[in-house]
Amino acid sequence: MEVGDLEQDIEAYAASPLKVFKNSPRSVLMMRSRFSPFEGEVAPSRHIKIGMNIGKTGWLYHRTDAHALEGVWRRNGITVNMPDMKAVGSSSAVTMIGLAVDPGILGTHADLVALEALAGRITTDALAARQLRALFLHADMHGCSTAFFEQELGEFLRRLSHGVAAATDTHVNPLDERRLATVIDYIQENLVEDVSVIQMARLAGMDATNFAKAFRSALGITPYAYLTRQRMDHAKVLLQAGMSVTHVALSVNYANPSKFSAA
Repeated sequence: MEVGDLEQDIEAYAASPLKVFKNSPRSVLMMRSRFSPFEGEVAPSRHIKIGMNIGKTGWLYHRTDAHALEGVWRRNGITVNMPDMKAVGSSSAVTMIGLAVDPGILGTHADLVALEALAGRITTDALAARQLRALFLHADMHGCSTAFFEQELGEFLRRLSHGVAAATDTHVNPLDERRLATVIDYIQENLVEDVSVIQMARLAGMDATNFAKAFRSALGITPYAYLTRQRMDHAKVLLQAGMSVTHVALSVNYANPSKFSAA
């Protein structure tokens, strides 16, 4: 889903006039609106999507192959959705500031693995909340293409992925060698299939949340990041062997070359 499609998708659910701002490369979109209660499928996009409740306390449910989130969504609570993730969800009416960022522009501003760890929960951080509000106010006054906006966007993403993740991370015991080997073998044998974290957790005999934490404690990266890395390593071999980009994309479970290229 491109920025224009994402904007149309947002407009379809907005219950008040939508304020939306985009930068000239169309790699960043910011918006604010009030939304009606929602239930259904959440369309995947190639963007990291960040939302913050700026209104009344509500309820949020969001489930992907990697995460299951269900809880009270209070004012200034921040949610993160990772790129290309199929999801179903529901929420009560909410007034929200939203930010969509093409992961290709992140550079050193953010840690994708840390952002993925935040995708399974609602994050409350006063500094990050203030930064996101300031970003929207600047976008409202000056747009999203200024040097100041880019600097503040970088600071917000650094706080969210480094500061918040580090502050909220708790120690868990690493996945034991037997379970880890079972899961890794399963991943290697199914690079072309729709492998989910829930399936990996079942192999390990654990629930998805604790499995993901134990896996990351063992290898230093999340299960989804490990799966992506293995697919990319396999893709390199196929490309070096002369296989076309289209065939390589399909061989590592990407629907088309553009999604493969973005990954």
